[in-house]
Amino acid sequence: MNQEETSKITTEPESISDSSPNGENMLPAPAQIVEDISADPIEVVESAFPPKENTENSEPERPKTTAVDSSAEFSKPEVYQLLNAMVEKPYQDFVDLRELNIEIVRLSPNFAEQFEKLGLSVKTEGNILRIEGVPSADTQGEHLLRLDYAVDGAEQNQFRELSLLINPDPKSLWKSLEPDESLPYRKDHLATETVVSDNFKIVGASRRGRSHAHEGKFREDDFAIRSLANDWHIVIVADGAGSAKLSRQGSSLAAQTAVEFVENSIAELLEPKFDKLIKEYTEEKTETGENEIKHLLYRVLCGAAFAAYKRLEKESNDTENALKDYSTTFLLSIIKKCAQGFFVASFGIGDGAIGVYSESARTVNLMNSPDGGEFSGQTRFLTMREVVGNGAEMLQRIKFKLFDNFTVLALMTDGISDPKFGTDNNLASYEKWKEFVDELKGIDFSRTSEKTAQELLEYMNFWSPGEHDDRTLVILY
Repeated sequence: MNQEETSKITTEPESISDSSPNGENMLPAPAQIVEDISADPIEVVESAFPPKENTENSEPERPKTTAVDSSAEFSKPEVYQLLNAMVEKPYQDFVDLRELNIEIVRLSPNFAEQFEKLGLSVKTEGNILRIEGVPSADTQGEHLLRLDYAVDGAEQNQFRELSLLINPDPKSLWKSLEPDESLPYRKDHLATETVVSDNFKIVGASRRGRSHAHEGKFREDDFAIRSLANDWHIVIVADGAGSAKLSRQGSSLAAQTAVEFVENSIAELLEPKFDKLIKEYTEEKTETGENEIKHLLYRVLCGAAFAAYKRLEKESNDTENALKDYSTTFLLSIIKKCAQGFFVASFGIGDGAIGVYSESARTVNLMNSPDGGEFSGQTRFLTMREVVGNGAEMLQRIKFKLFDNFTVLALMTDGISDPKFGTDNNLASYEKWKEFVDELKGIDFSRTSEKTAQELLEYMNFWSPGEHDDRTLVILY
């Protein structure tokens, strides 16, 4: 980098400049590069975190019942609560008759018939009632089952009542409603795209979340992918903020504006110097070489984020809507195969994840630092002036690395990263990434397959309790 170029990026302005003396929008310059800023992303070979305890299959606690003396006259025995069931899900429960103060019995035939109507069977194994089967789809609700029995030596038949609650399938409770036709910025509920180049195949998919469908809202996620003639590849994902009423347009404008900016900037700024800089960087590994690459990436990646911000600002001014109404996260990666390996550079604002996973090397490199926290308000958005106007902070959001090889590069919104990884720490776990990638192995990822993106979209309809946000996932391999 020559002295003139360096002088342009060593002074950080106090705020975003709306225009230059020539009337053109200007990208804030980064502050002086801090020595402890590493270009290498987080790298973890083996996870140091214990696996999260799985309680999904643990047996539910049975409500306590008080045994009643069967010889007591005129007293109605307490109802015995069976384990809860769910429609169309395998069910099994065991009842020890001795808990009901029933020792030797002859069961009435109609007891089994009551269960058969629910899709269940009941068998007696000594003093144990074995109840099992799959409750029918139309059996949801609470069922009171009467157990008539005779005790040897007793003058009259006895009975106990058993209660069985059959819950509906949670998936059946979700509605799929269309947004109000009068609302602006219409958007498809589903989106897919595929790009195949000489060295890579990129598949992207995005789908409206169940929570948005249930409330008749739009999909707020978006993405953009592109392969350039000079073998650079661009991937962008954006997640519109749920609290922002026009974020569906914010994510769309951000992705499309940025991908256009990056394509032009690669051709004009990065490509003419890249081969020389990357060769010097790999051979000499000097701090100067690293800084020169980061400065070029600043102009391309941070420039794209700034261009997207200005586009949203223009939309806000033109429509007289608040800028925060277009709030969106923003994740961006550029990739190229070169003589030295596979070059990957990334930039991110907000949550979600950018990861480079290598099965053969058993490593994962997290290529962004998610702006997550204990509270949702800690998430950062592209529309925040204090973020895009701070050159030093923007510079620290850049990561780049050369890889000998890798299995997949994945960019995802938190609709994928939250249910599949749970915590930011798990995003740096090789084992968690392996679980995630293994789940995808049912998809045909061959270069010639035309169904990959559609199969990815269908996979993304997975069920995860409490996780029903929009989901967007782009995979390069």
